[in-house]
Amino acid sequence: MTTLEQVLDSVMELPLDQRGILAEILHNRYIAERRRQIAADAEISLELFRAGKLKSHSAEELIAELRTIL
Repeated sequence: MTTLEQVLDSVMELPLDQRGILAEILHNRYIAERRRQIAADAEISLELFRAGKLKSHSAEELIAELRTIL
């Protein structure tokens, strides 16, 4: 298995412009993956809500609850 250190060493051998392109590609893929995760979490939450396992709260209720936690 390739270690992070090995990957970084290989990347540093690339020309600067290629490292910039790689950084952009990684950033865009990270954002896309994060969006997929958020969408999956939202779908699970909606399913739980529709099944009656979650209840809705007003914004005021949520803010009050957050204040008690902090």
